[in-house]
Amino acid sequence: MYTTPQQIFITKNRQVLTKCTGIKSIDTITAIFFLLSKPEHNNQSWEKTFISSDGKSVFFYAERLKYDGPQRGVTVGLAGFTTANSGKDAWGDFHPLATRYKRMGGVDLTRLARGLTTNTKKASEFCRKIHRLKGKDADRFVRAQLKCLCRPGGYIYEAMDALKNAGIPSPTPLTIAAVVDTMINQGIGGKWCPKKWLEQNPVTSPKRESALLRDFLRWKRVSATKNHHNSPPSNGEERSDMFLELLDMGSTGLDRAACERVVTWKML
Repeated sequence: MYTTPQQIFITKNRQVLTKCTGIKSIDTITAIFFLLSKPEHNNQSWEKTFISSDGKSVFFYAERLKYDGPQRGVTVGLAGFTTANSGKDAWGDFHPLATRYKRMGGVDLTRLARGLTTNTKKASEFCRKIHRLKGKDADRFVRAQLKCLCRPGGYIYEAMDALKNAGIPSPTPLTIAAVVDTMINQGIGGKWCPKKWLEQNPVTSPKRESALLRDFLRWKRVSATKNHHNSPPSNGEERSDMFLELLDMGSTGLDRAACERVVTWKML
């Protein structure tokens, strides 16, 4: 379950995304997540857009990653919500997700999400709890993740807000995908924040969206190679070039064939 667009984007879930982005088409919404799944999961198959490396739904992915578990605790779900940040419990973006989920009637995951930076046994128990969500609890957990992405502080909401403030109130799906990918990759805030770049480079007319996007992607190509954003740096360059290819093709609406063509680059 929750591995196909039809299972995920039931009316309530689609409405959450449509209200935030203006996009009504399930295929277009899927295309955005498909492009995000290439650099995040090295996925090149449209059918596997919402499937993690273990063959199950990415919405219920939960793992204490060896390389950043002491800093971020357990990484969860579609957008890599973490139970900690900089080694501090309750700083991670999983906690607002857990609060929203409980408010929607889901089980209380907040208490279980504490102490996972150091307690690997507790982290394993927490992961099993996420993996085993089912029925209405699973439905709520999927919707809660989408709502978090589309509310203040969420990657999709912040991308749309930044583009509106930059003079693009109704961006194309390609522009949305490129900015959301950059926010997921480089974060919101800090030196390489895409929101800051957009604030500093507004357009005078929405008709200049294509030029803005090209400039943004050129900046992304450089910024993605800095600090810890991508390793090796070439992955960051390819990540930007993927969107530049679509722009050059004129595929601003993200048709499936074009998207499948640009994700064939090799992650190192």
